[in-house]
Amino acid sequence: RILLGGPPAGPRAELELAGAIGALGAFASCALVSWSFSSKAPNGPRWEFLAHNSFFIYLWHLPFVGAVHILLYETAVPIAIKTILAFVAGIAGAVWVRRLISKTRFIRLFGE
Repeated sequence: RILLGGPPAGPRAELELAGAIGALGAFASCALVSWSFSSKAPNGPRWEFLAHNSFFIYLWHLPFVGAVHILLYETAVPIAIKTILAFVAGIAGAVWVRRLISKTRFIRLFGE
């Protein structure tokens, strides 16, 4: 309901939205952790690429996600589209930063 119709209105709107996002994140984290221990965990080249870049995605995704949300804040773009754009920008931006830094000596601090 929140992603398609926008945030709820009323005095408890922010609490409902934060609770829904927190619950979704908790369930997704539990599912991903349990999936990683199973024999059906994905292991193709696409997943190896994400695994190889995961540390930099963790370190550098936030500025790119924040920039997308700031740029799209007052636009009429649906929340679901904003979320997808922020997701893509976070991963792409982090991989871009990793490739920039990988050409320097600084990257050796991270075991590359």
